[in-house]
Amino acid sequence: MSLLRQIPNVISIFRILLVVPIVVLMLGQQYAQALILFAVAGFSDGLDGFLAKHFDWSSRIGGFLDAL
Repeated sequence: MSLLRQIPNVISIFRILLVVPIVVLMLGQQYAQALILFAVAGFSDGLDGFLAKHFDWSSRIGGFLDAL
C-alpha cells in the first residue's frame, strides 16, 4: 500500500486532534481563534474527502475516522 493513500487518514486524525484545542479555546472565551481552527477542520474535511474520492485513496479505516 502506497504511503500517499494514507494522506486522507492523516488529515482525518489531524482533524480529530483539533477538537482539544478548539474546546480549550472556547472554554477560555477565545472564540475568534476557536473559529479559525474550526474553519481549518472544515477545510480539512473537504480536502480529505476530495483526495480519497479523486485518487481512489479511500479505506475502511478512513470511513471510520471520517465518521468520528
